[in-house]
Amino acid sequence: MAIAAAVAAVYFLIGSGGGEKSTPAHLRNGRGETHHRLVSKAGLRFGAAAAAVTFGLFVASPVRAVIVPGQGMAGIRLRMSESQVRARLGEPPRITRTRGALGYLVTRLHYPRVDVDLQKLDGHPLVIHILTTHPGERTASGVGVGSTMTAVERLRGARCWREGANRYCGIGNRAKPLSHFTMFWIGAKQRVTLISVSLIVNS
Repeated sequence: MAIAAAVAAVYFLIGSGGGEKSTPAHLRNGRGETHHRLVSKAGLRFGAAAAAVTFGLFVASPVRAVIVPGQGMAGIRLRMSESQVRARLGEPPRITRTRGALGYLVTRLHYPRVDVDLQKLDGHPLVIHILTTHPGERTASGVGVGSTMTAVERLRGARCWREGANRYCGIGNRAKPLSHFTMFWIGAKQRVTLISVSLIVNS
């Protein structure tokens, strides 16, 4: 939108300089150019520069992929419908279907940066898990795959624990049904290897 507006401004400035009628001598400079045309040329140069700067900023500043603990990531939120996911991320390159321990069907939409799981809730398939192993997905403070466990521990509400030889960190209450829980898998080098944002449901 910003680029289109800048380009439109340039075309407006170009158009404003056309179709000039005869101009009195006192409105001409020493080279015979009218002040109106001089202003139009200056405006055109400014408009073109503004459009270039706007385009440069747009290209150099892509939208950041933000993980929001307890809510979602990559623009996908818990309880979204499949159509809403596809509207945001497009057609998934791959789809798999599995059944959980209780027999509920879980549909996974595989995307380059995230996987999205859907399960029927109240009769409709809704997002229950969003997972990523992509280092480009990060929290607003910069925590993501590859971050240290110490960095995760600094997140508000985070706590870390060990289960056997494995380490995890989490935000939320995974023991409460329908609660939102964000989990960080910690690898052997004490760095994050996988992140999930989940709705706690029976599968």
